[in-house]
Amino acid sequence: MEKVCTAQWVRKKSASNPIPLTESAALVEVDGYPVVIGGYDEEVADGDTEEDDTPPTLASYCWDEEAKAWVATRHPDVPRLEGLGCVAVARGTALLHGGLNVDYEATADVFKMSVERDESGNPRVVLDPVQVSGELQVARAKHGVCGSDGGFAVFGGLDRELDESSDLYVFHCGQQPRWERLGAAAGDGPPARFNCSLAKAGQSFFVFAGGSNQTGDLLSLADLWEFSPASSVWRAIAVACSPRNGHVSSVLPGTRILVTFGGACGASSGGGDTGSYDDRPLLVDLRTGASRALPNAAGCEHPVGLYMPAGAMSTTSPGPF
Repeated sequence: MEKVCTAQWVRKKSASNPIPLTESAALVEVDGYPVVIGGYDEEVADGDTEEDDTPPTLASYCWDEEAKAWVATRHPDVPRLEGLGCVAVARGTALLHGGLNVDYEATADVFKMSVERDESGNPRVVLDPVQVSGELQVARAKHGVCGSDGGFAVFGGLDRELDESSDLYVFHCGQQPRWERLGAAAGDGPPARFNCSLAKAGQSFFVFAGGSNQTGDLLSLADLWEFSPASSVWRAIAVACSPRNGHVSSVLPGTRILVTFGGACGASSGGGDTGSYDDRPLLVDLRTGASRALPNAAGCEHPVGLYMPAGAMSTTSPGPF
């Protein structure tokens, strides 16, 4: 494996108003602003708020560097129980896809994200619906996502009926945004899963780990798969590492090294949370499957796994955090 320096966390932002989110949130750079979007709000989901009759809506938080504070935006036209599906960055544009609505149904919505200043000069996140052409609509939640040639790709997750998926799709942006299904027939690639990560290196897509409830117990996976669009063939890559789901992954620029962080490990009965989290960055060589866990990162107060992102967040350039 290529030599990689040890991990060190550096606090970049410190606010007097912490973001009131627990899990399933994503961090992305939008128009130069750090933005946190989504997140499972337990009080809203359990009906413990004063406004019990008000459907939960998607929330986003934009970092205001001048005020050194997070600025909240509610999106009433985007009802969500579990904040979002996944965020990808395509040619510098952040795109939001899927998520669970208030009826616990996976949605196929795609939104373009931007940041505007309001009349008071505060930054706020704006979500513009993307009109998708064609009959193919991909409804997903808790799926893997990554940027891909001006669009984004998704793998796995929960479909509209909340069944686990093993399909790979690419969303093409442009004048007529559309979905395209990639991959071989079912059974020739990775088993169905959710809370997995998807990454792209060169022209190949890589699926890493994830969770499955198909046996009635929540099982965290520890496998690595490569898909080549040129040959339309999946290839399993042997990897030795601890199982995980709900992690985040990204390919280090200029390498074939996948860096993964956080997520729940192990298994639990009845489909509940595993209760075990990993706060060590994991490096995986996508060519050989060799892996190495770095020492616990100094300066990280909470394992990222505690927030259980709905899927991986992919950026085309290093983010502000």
